[in-house]
Amino acid sequence: MTEHYFLSVPEQIGNVAQKIFSTLGVTIKYSGEKPKVYSSSMFGVEIILEHNNYSHKEEYNYHLTVKKDTDSRLEANDFVIKKISDVVSNLFRYNLSLGVKI
Repeated sequence: MTEHYFLSVPEQIGNVAQKIFSTLGVTIKYSGEKPKVYSSSMFGVEIILEHNNYSHKEEYNYHLTVKKDTDSRLEANDFVIKKISDVVSNLFRYNLSLGVKI
């Protein structure tokens, strides 16, 4: 299972990553590659923020993915992924003022 969120935020990706991951209380892993990719892992689930190169490019500038972390020692099933995704969704809805398409 993989959950996708599209975000419309007029800020630099580093600032958006800081807001999202610090609110979740997790450490950011940064990919120095271009384009920049920010990620973190919790409970066997990986959360990835990157520039939107998928759907709705004209409307949403960032893409956030919630999926199983294949490098984690913890085994996350679809139930765990869905619950973490729900936390992320509620974070967008109630704690951060970000334009999001789920």
